[in-house]
Amino acid sequence: MKKNFLIEDSIAIRYGDNYYDLHNCYDMQGLFIGFNQMTSVELNFRKSEGDWIKPEDPQAISLHFYNIQYLEVSKDFWNMNSTNIEEIGYKQKDDQDYDWLEQEEKSDETEHIIIRFESNDYIRIFCEYIEVKIEIS
Repeated sequence: MKKNFLIEDSIAIRYGDNYYDLHNCYDMQGLFIGFNQMTSVELNFRKSEGDWIKPEDPQAISLHFYNIQYLEVSKDFWNMNSTNIEEIGYKQKDDQDYDWLEQEEKSDETEHIIIRFESNDYIRIFCEYIEVKIEIS
């Protein structure tokens, strides 16, 4: 998978010179699946509230997954009670051990990305390209 960002500290996105902490500062707002010319998935995150949140951080961040080749969600994903990210990492396609995830520096373009939530539910995706988009308001 190619992407226009890096995962840092297993909880944040490094986009250019900016560090966005998805674990502490954002909540997932939605997941959208598109079936146009290529299957795509979009995950939307909205900035949380709290005195630790930087006012200059974007109001919203979205991850766009293009040309999906593999998509899996945990069995209770649709009923999960937490929209807070616990960890983001990677797994080889045949590795189903969700107790640990590879970090960015040890991963390669053949691995699936896993986004695990505090409820222990997850989304697992392999695609051609992932793009982060930032909403500044």
